Amino acid sequence: MRLVRFLVPLIFLLVTVDLAVPSGASSAPAGVQIKLTSSFGPPTSKVKVSGRGFGASETVDVSFDATTVATAMTDPTGAFTARFKALRSATPGSHTVTATAQSSGLSAQASFLVRTDWPMSGFGPAHLGYNRFENVIGPSNAANLTEVHHGRTRPDASAPSIAGAQERPRQRRSPRSCP
Repeated sequence: MRLVRFLVPLIFLLVTVDLAVPSGASSAPAGVQIKLTSSFGPPTSKVKVSGRGFGASETVDVSFDATTVATAMTDPTGAFTARFKALRSATPGSHTVTATAQSSGLSAQASFLVRTDWPMSGFGPAHLGYNRFENVIGPSNAANLTEVHHGRTRPDASAPSIAGAQERPRQRRSPRSCP
């Protein structure tokens, strides 16, 4: 008897909630999505974005953060492909790629992580210490850098200092200037 007293109100509640919420209701259209060929890279990386679930034969704008970087037309199934370059001015960190359909307003997002990794000491095989993707440190703010660590190195050493798993630029010093 106790079980019946418990189950009847529970079933009534479930049926009421089921009738109140329309089937398939959600805040975002089901199936609208985009994928990037690569989810990370330096500024100016070539990226291919593929989308599906959009309206048939409609124009889709692709933006990197707030800047439109490509436009594509969907096929009859609502799929599209576009290519773009990550912005040269994109600073290291996470950026949002958004595809927005002009007619239906359907939209989907994916993240792209801008990284300016040094593949080897001195950045490249010539060991020049020049990173062509550097867009954060320049003549206007280099004087504001602070030294995190210094020590004795070979006179020809040009590797950046690593502190706390983050590269930090340092001034090149001669071995005689270190204590």
